[in-house]
This record gives sequence, structure tokens and C-alpha cells, in this order.
Amino acid sequence: MVGIKAAQHSDSQNADRQLCLDFYSEEEKIRARFYCNPGCRILDMLNKPHPGTAEQDIFIELTNNATHEEFYIHRDVILFVAADNANTARGLGSNSGSKQYPVVQKTPERINIQLKSYRLVGQAHLAKNMTLKSTLAENVPFLPLTDVMIIHNSKMIDERPFVAVNKSKISSVKKEFIY
Repeated sequence: MVGIKAAQHSDSQNADRQLCLDFYSEEEKIRARFYCNPGCRILDMLNKPHPGTAEQDIFIELTNNATHEEFYIHRDVILFVAADNANTARGLGSNSGSKQYPVVQKTPERINIQLKSYRLVGQAHLAKNMTLKSTLAENVPFLPLTDVMIIHNSKMIDERPFVAVNKSKISSVKKEFIY
């Protein structure tokens, strides 16, 4: 089975590279540990194949926080992934000695995303000369949002500093106007 490895290194190496995240699907929310390669951000790991694996890498290996069992989740069933704090979302790439990411000027755009049974209201960050439509059309499966309200069955159930949304699960997107 091809997958992004969450726990195949020694415990001491893994401890500082396993990020605790919530993976939402239509059926459940799973609190799990996700192995993030050194110098990578969550979004890099979700949007790009794991270095050294096949291009068709469709499974992500996780470790369930409650049971400590390792399991695989198919990328296509993930609605969105939520981080508890913004520094985790920035990822290990923000640590010294890690890959340096260029600063790209972006414009925040407050948007409302409708999924089948969830609604997400948060900030999309549009690169210079990009529209919301062109950002949605980019050839990456997950769209990053910050300062996100998670709404389920018309009730706000959570707020998160970072969420990565599976674009293939989006029903509609509209701009939120703040009066």
C-alpha cells in the first residue's frame, strides 16, 4: 500500500515531526498524528506526493491519538484538515535550518465555503494578480484557509487558525462581505 508515512522512524525522530491534526470526512472526525517530513508544511504534504513515493500516492498514514493504532486514510474522503494552532500550520518549514519559503505578497479574502454537511468561513489568501476563481482553479487538491469558523448542521462547532480544504469536496464558494 502506497502512503505518506506517519510513523516509520525512531520514536525520538518522530516526536518532533508528528503533528496532531483533525481529519474530517463525511462519516467522522479523526484526531490523529500526521508525520510531516523535515522542512515541509502541512499543505506541502497534502498537496504534493511524498518524496520517494509514486506519483499516485493516494493514502495518508496516520496514528490515531485515542488508540495509537496506525491506519491509512484515502485523500479523496478527506473534507478538510484542521490544525489547533497557527504555528503548527506554518509547519516545520518555519524552524531554523529548514527549507526557507519565499515571502509572497497575498491579499486576504473572507470567503464562505459550502461542503456537503459543513460550512467553512475563513480567510483565503490570494497571490498578486490572482482572483478567487483562479486560486480555486490552481492544480493543487487542498486550499488553505486561516481564521476559520467550522459550521455543521447550522451550528458553529469550532474555530481554527488553519484549515486545508479538499477542493474536490467544495459545493460552492462565495465572498463574505463585512459591513
